[in-house]
Amino acid sequence: MMETPLEPMFTYADSLGQDNGVEAVHDRLVKFWTALSDNHKKGLSQVSEDLPLAVRDLGGLLSPYQGLMSGNWPWKVLCSLAMVLKVILNVCTAALPVYQLFHHEGVSAHHSHSYVKLSNSTMTVCYDSLGNSAESEATCVTHHRPDALLMQRAVACIELAVISWAALSFLFFTMIFLLKGKNARARFLLQFPFVFVFVPRIAGGFSLLQGLVFANVSYAARLFWRGDMAMFTSLVFSSSCPGLKRRFFDLYSRTRGMIILELAISAVCVLFGLVALLEKFTFMYFVSTVSIRNWDLRSVVLYLGFVNQMASIFDMDLNDLSRVLLMKFGGKNATWSEPEMQVVSEYFGLIFSRFAIGRISKQRWSGLQMMTAFLTFNSDRLQHLLLSNRRQQAIEEVRKDRFHIIEQLLRPDLVGADKEYRVQALQGTMEEWQRHLLAENERCLCKVEEGRRGADSHFMKLAEKTRLLALIQSHMADLYAENIDEPGTDDELENDEDDWSSSASGSPMHASPSPQRRPYEKRPTLLTCRGIDDLTLPMKLV
Repeated sequence: MMETPLEPMFTYADSLGQDNGVEAVHDRLVKFWTALSDNHKKGLSQVSEDLPLAVRDLGGLLSPYQGLMSGNWPWKVLCSLAMVLKVILNVCTAALPVYQLFHHEGVSAHHSHSYVKLSNSTMTVCYDSLGNSAESEATCVTHHRPDALLMQRAVACIELAVISWAALSFLFFTMIFLLKGKNARARFLLQFPFVFVFVPRIAGGFSLLQGLVFANVSYAARLFWRGDMAMFTSLVFSSSCPGLKRRFFDLYSRTRGMIILELAISAVCVLFGLVALLEKFTFMYFVSTVSIRNWDLRSVVLYLGFVNQMASIFDMDLNDLSRVLLMKFGGKNATWSEPEMQVVSEYFGLIFSRFAIGRISKQRWSGLQMMTAFLTFNSDRLQHLLLSNRRQQAIEEVRKDRFHIIEQLLRPDLVGADKEYRVQALQGTMEEWQRHLLAENERCLCKVEEGRRGADSHFMKLAEKTRLLALIQSHMADLYAENIDEPGTDDELENDEDDWSSSASGSPMHASPSPQRRPYEKRPTLLTCRGIDDLTLPMKLV
């Protein structure tokens, strides 16, 4: 039987405190990587790609504890309790209208002399015009509302069905998660990574009022064109109904870009949102006709539930999380594709599984602590998870070197030079920097042999300096590229330069002579034009 990707992580966790030597830790990491599937390897490789940020090795997989458990812990506990209370409140808010509509065969609610009743397409609203005195009589207004009761029942049933499914799923998955051991929890999170991130949010804030967001044309366009709605839908399916995920991707690949379909979906969502708004106003007639001192418990629940649903229409945490994920996984086109969505689910499955069998499994109430971390997971935790403090410090220490490299790549004597001269200049810069790296590598090895402290920081600094070679080579690649990212043809660029020069005549910049370009002296190269199989970096590996 093939070894599952989690088995090396179990071995890694079980051996904590036994043999934590460098060789033993590295052996466990090698076994972990070897046992991963090709999809997981590709996903982790993509996560660990460099942005202009100090990305942690393997995207924080080796040490997710600090990233997920960082922050103000008492505040996170309060936020988790608030999420549970929101789920209870939203379930009650959805259940009360259904009870009224089917038990009383219409909307029926009384507040002393004030009440509302919707029956047989007729809506009657009565209110106490004399302040609820004993001798007062109710003033009634009757409206003809055809099909109002049918719309009320449709909206109430849809909301109750979705909220009940999410709430029961949250309760069911929570009980299973808390009763399992650490290895079973890790396998559970590998299969359902976002179940405690999205399902409680749906149970605690869903309503058809969220369809009103599609009335904002620019926001709706981003949801469709950028693929945010498809991405979050795929994550919800992967965390609750994995069997539907493949069918969703097949449907999405066939219908993506169909403007008519997107407009139809937006129109239907807006229509449901407007109907839901009317339905809630009908049930909350008492807000304008009854004094708050005379509200009963049902009225308080409906009012607070309505406020909660209105506040949940726009979830800023999900919007921020979407932007960070799109920056990391979405690529330059800033749109979601099916492989990129798959990588997100697989990456977080490994991260959360590694977190479940790590250091937190040795602590008391580990299940509740993990639940708190998942319920409060947002873009801040993701950013803390991805970025490395050690690399950030090393990046700051080599900024002067980066400045020196850029100065060499963009020095004035390259202006107007031919391609051969530019390539030779960049080649000389690269060879000079390689010699510097060789010397720096020898210094690091000496520190290790002498047993000095801080050798790890020196090697981390060397790693950042080595990455500057890629900066030089990317400039060389631009010289051989067929086109560049800037728009316009060469003729247009030349015309723009002529116009700029004529408008700038007489200025000090225009009057200053251009730098003299000295003949480039070709240095002996460290790299020769050998076969590609024999081409190696002239550095001593450690």
